[in-house]
Amino acid sequence: MKRLYEMIYRWYAKRHVPVSGFFPGWEDTKDILILYESDILEKNPEINAIIASLRRSGRNVTAWGYVEKKEVHAAILPMSRILGIEDITWYQRPRDYVINDLLKQDYDLLLDLTVTHPLPMRYLSLLAKAGLRAGMADTASDLRIMLPADGGAKQLFEQIQLYLPNIKTSSAH
Repeated sequence: MKRLYEMIYRWYAKRHVPVSGFFPGWEDTKDILILYESDILEKNPEINAIIASLRRSGRNVTAWGYVEKKEVHAAILPMSRILGIEDITWYQRPRDYVINDLLKQDYDLLLDLTVTHPLPMRYLSLLAKAGLRAGMADTASDLRIMLPADGGAKQLFEQIQLYLPNIKTSSAH
């Protein structure tokens, strides 16, 4: 079945080119979307530390996680959400209400901190309205990072942070 889901995703991805906006540069980045894989307890201390760090630097951070379980207990908040199995279709695409919620906002930067690349998060990365996408090498990202097999979300974020300040953009947008 995984192979079928992957084929459906690839077909979908060919027809839905990522919507890229304008990336203002790291210093002027205000709105960030983080996609991550939630732990089974939905606590996510590593991700919460990353979010807190970005918020301390004055950025608006929205975080969407995914956990492969039927019932998610985390509240759906404007800046935070964890998706579960009930939020996706049989072929692993997020349901329309999830996609509609995602498309309500434009982001300067999308940080795809998923390491195993669950298909529901790959769809969200593809569909989000973001000026720049950063993630691992096999995602729909503009900035692609390679990690060792034992690397996690924290290491991925640290690597992305090394490169983002070096991306130069034209201020005439």
